[in-house]
Amino acid sequence: MTFLEHVDQATAPYITTMHVVLDHVRMHKGKQVQAWWAKHPRFVVHFPPVRGSWMHQVEQWCSIVQRKRWRIADCADKKHLAHRLMAFVAKWNAHAHPFQWSTKSVSKVMTKCASPMAKAA
Repeated sequence: MTFLEHVDQATAPYITTMHVVLDHVRMHKGKQVQAWWAKHPRFVVHFPPVRGSWMHQVEQWCSIVQRKRWRIADCADKKHLAHRLMAFVAKWNAHAHPFQWSTKSVSKVMTKCASPMAKAA
């Protein structure tokens, strides 16, 4: 909520809608969080289907960081970790491109959304 307060204050008032995609962690659905959402109607919350981490863009990006570059254990301390992460972000952003979804991946998303498990979430 502290982060969202920062985003809310840093975002111009004329921006009336901001979409927030969250995972299904309990803290995202608690009473305090629900009250915060009610007081900040320009934030529209979305919860993707359960067991759909492969759909989350940030999950894909974190997987790339972990698989292709390094692991947290490779860093001596938090400062070193932060430095390496920011260096990776700068390099990534120099060549950033949207993740490409194929017809097959869109079909998987739609199947997950239509499944009984997704509806129960």
